[in-house]
Amino acid sequence: MMKPRVSVLMPVRNGERYLASAIASIRGQSLGNLEFVIVDDGSTDSTALLLRQAASLDPRLRIVTCSSLGIALALEAGRAIAQAPYIARMDADDIALPDRLALQVDYLDSHPSVVAVGGQVRNVDEHGALLSLGRFPVDAQSCRAYLAFGAPHCHPAVMLRRDALDRVGGYRAIFEPAEDFDLWLRLSAVGELANLEEEVLEYRRHSGAVTGRRACANARAACLARLTHEL
Repeated sequence: MMKPRVSVLMPVRNGERYLASAIASIRGQSLGNLEFVIVDDGSTDSTALLLRQAASLDPRLRIVTCSSLGIALALEAGRAIAQAPYIARMDADDIALPDRLALQVDYLDSHPSVVAVGGQVRNVDEHGALLSLGRFPVDAQSCRAYLAFGAPHCHPAVMLRRDALDRVGGYRAIFEPAEDFDLWLRLSAVGELANLEEEVLEYRRHSGAVTGRRACANARAACLARLTHEL
């Protein structure tokens, strides 16, 4: 079997409402040489059944079952079995646009100094209706400058170099729910960050989303990550 170019890494807990759409958006990517590592982190709804059904239809899906580890450790559990040189993040309530992975692979192939590339996003509501456009800095210099204010990436829209992720030690649970910002800070010490100008993801905003529910905790964890990085 050919080694995949990309390992798509997606944690999920009780994601039955949007899970089928998220999976379909990865299965339908124009870049087909991928593996899809999905970590079921202690779901109690129909998520496990949906994952078994999806895996029976597509051998590229690899399912990992954990017991409520939290997002950072669930991502680490998936990273441990990922095989590809590029790792793309995905969330179970978002939709990847069809050329997302192909565009990001092409970018990383042609920009060896960049260790993580994201893209622009469409913010949508629970029904998929457009709310706004999420815009992020594009070039490496702008992304590095943006780190002084916050995260220069939309986490589920990012593709990373596996070797760089290994080099900095992966995700750290102590900084959850700002585990992504902590990662961008550490990655910026070993390479450059960038975003595509193109839209790559429909980013769903709804009442159950972690970003909305844990805004205060995220701000505290982000401050801790910044202080740790500056020491």
